Amino acid sequence: MEFRHLQTFVAIAECGSFSLAAEQLNMSQSAVSQTIRRLEEELKEPLFLRNARQCEITEAGRNLLPQAQSLLQQRQALLPESDLAPEEYQGRIRVGTSTSGTSFIWARLYQAFGRTYPNIKLDIRTTSHTEQTAEDILHGALDIGFLPIPYPHRDPRIRQVVLGHHRTLIVVSPNHPLANAKGLRPADIAGEKFVLYERGINFRALSDHFFALHGITPEIASQSNDTHLIRTLTEIESGIAFLPDWAAADLLEQGRLVALDINTDDLCEQLGAAFIPHRMTRVARLFLAFARNRPDLFPAVTQRPLPEGWRHFTETAGQAPVNAVAAFDTQHP
Repeated sequence: MEFRHLQTFVAIAECGSFSLAAEQLNMSQSAVSQTIRRLEEELKEPLFLRNARQCEITEAGRNLLPQAQSLLQQRQALLPESDLAPEEYQGRIRVGTSTSGTSFIWARLYQAFGRTYPNIKLDIRTTSHTEQTAEDILHGALDIGFLPIPYPHRDPRIRQVVLGHHRTLIVVSPNHPLANAKGLRPADIAGEKFVLYERGINFRALSDHFFALHGITPEIASQSNDTHLIRTLTEIESGIAFLPDWAAADLLEQGRLVALDINTDDLCEQLGAAFIPHRMTRVARLFLAFARNRPDLFPAVTQRPLPEGWRHFTETAGQAPVNAVAAFDTQHP
């Protein structure tokens, strides 16, 4: 039995599909099938029931799965640091997050990594919303995804490392009657129209928390999963929006949007790279270490400290602020 046999088995079990596992492992589907066949022959047990539409894990497979996952995690932790030069690294990594996050936060990181490691294929994917990014990590479509901390599902298989922070700003057109008002309270915007993110996006959860906390039933003028559209609709006076600071910074500087003078300290989040430890390949670990060591590649606002005493809005009063750390040392690919 080889580790690659267990890696293939775990990939199929977690993806629920031979074809998805083949894509995740950068193998042909026939190679995946042959690998599992050899493992089943060695164990003298069928691990999956195959049919034309899906594969179903057997009882023997369910018994093997936690042991295989544990062995792969232990092997990953023992991998030695490599002395390869950047151009000697080869492989493929699938990274991604929402379209807006890719555009505003992570694009420079992708570019810099690709220039530093020219022979690693960086497969950049975009998702429609935060929850989709988490699902793609769990199902094996992404090796690393960028998510707020804590991410929506809080599945224990996913681990995260903190790379920055963001704050939600409540923004309006400079022509809005409240644009220059000082010391506003939440009740002052209760009767306004709002341009909001669609449900499933973390900034919609933040705005919904704000409304619930202050007893506001918002009048929604429009909603979208497109940050650029929300920016534009707000600028042309369609309503008040809740935007991340990294998405509003340029328009605020240009005077095309104004942040209302309302305290949003409780609408902050940590930003992190999310992954499943035992699936992390050498090049995935390399990418994660690169991201952790290059905060200069992220927008300046993401490196500002969180407000004193900050805790995530989902945390109860008796819990400490959420801090995510990797399950293994990502500094050594």
